[in-house]
Amino acid sequence: MTDVKKQTSDYRESLLTLEQEMQREYDKAVMLLSGGAFGVSLTFLKEVLGQKEFNCGAALLTAWVCWGASVTATLASYFTSTLAFRRAIKQFDDQNPNQTSWGGVSNVITKALNILGGALFFAGVLSIVVFVSQNLSSRGSRLPTTGAPTPTPIVTATATPSATPIATATPVATITPTPSPTISPIQRQPCHPGCQ
Repeated sequence: MTDVKKQTSDYRESLLTLEQEMQREYDKAVMLLSGGAFGVSLTFLKEVLGQKEFNCGAALLTAWVCWGASVTATLASYFTSTLAFRRAIKQFDDQNPNQTSWGGVSNVITKALNILGGALFFAGVLSIVVFVSQNLSSRGSRLPTTGAPTPTPIVTATATPSATPIATATPVATITPTPSPTISPIQRQPCHPGCQ
């Protein structure tokens, strides 16, 4: 029977260790992704939009606020988790067998901050998607659109008679320019069946 208790205890310890490692990785991921998303949005604003006006600035501001709050919530969860561990150690040292909430209020706050940090990150992602879609679609609508493409004029070289006489007695042939064909929209043929 003691062998089963030892295995159960070891299994519980390994689960606690894995939970702590996963929480640490989660916190790192939220911090990294929120900070990286903020940097990517600044790059998009500078490189793609440049000095031009942009639409839906509230969505961009919302994304930045969400990512900043996400990082803040994650940092705060580090602090509250330390308080929760200290409280749990004190509770363990007091050897209270009826203890139901290890870590006390700090543990509850830590869990809430972790959920909030992840939710704020995703809210920031949704906001930046709205901002980008509004600005890319409005940039596309500002491009000139016409029914038929304007044909490019064809430039042909023509020779003109030389103004200086040639030393031989043979007459110089005159080359007359030929008119360039013009392409009207009616004569234009599509390059493949789907092309207009």
